Amino acid sequence: MLSDGDTVVLQADEVQESRSPYMDVILIGGAPLREPVFQYGPFVMSTRQDVIEAYEDFQAGRFGHIPPDAIEPYRA
Repeated sequence: MLSDGDTVVLQADEVQESRSPYMDVILIGGAPLREPVFQYGPFVMSTRQDVIEAYEDFQAGRFGHIPPDAIEPYRA
């Protein structure tokens, strides 16, 4: 668990795909989930069935649309 003033180091090796010299990272804090996690591609859910449903929703366009200029990443 991190505390105020702790340092986080993010390391990616050569096999990580990157199309820019910068990597956008979002750190989200909170209590540990302490439950199963299933991941496929960018989808992370509690069960395989949840991931399948999320993928189907994404493919059907039910996730909505964020315009490309709507989010401006923070650059330290």
